Amino acid sequence: MYPFYDIATRAAQTGMLVRLRSIFTFNSRPFYFLRKYFYMPKIKTNSAAKKRFKITGTGKISRRRAYHRHILIGKNAKRRRRIGQGTLVAVSDMSNIKYLLNI
Repeated sequence: MYPFYDIATRAAQTGMLVRLRSIFTFNSRPFYFLRKYFYMPKIKTNSAAKKRFKITGTGKISRRRAYHRHILIGKNAKRRRRIGQGTLVAVSDMSNIKYLLNI
């Protein structure tokens, strides 16, 4: 897909990572996927994320719903029951939260 993918894998095998890191800028979009070849992985779990998200038995991520802390008088009973229950994280947010949780 990207022409530099083969260069990165070959560099990882031959130990030329430091040289390639100085040549390329990996923050631009076409080269962003190469970051995993040149930098150490994230080790610490984000403290805020581990308090807010749980992993289900099937590998999905559960979360609490918002708007259930205060000013509940103005919300009808059906809405209060619904926001009191947990739900699953959207698929579009899953990769970001997995990154924070080191999964």
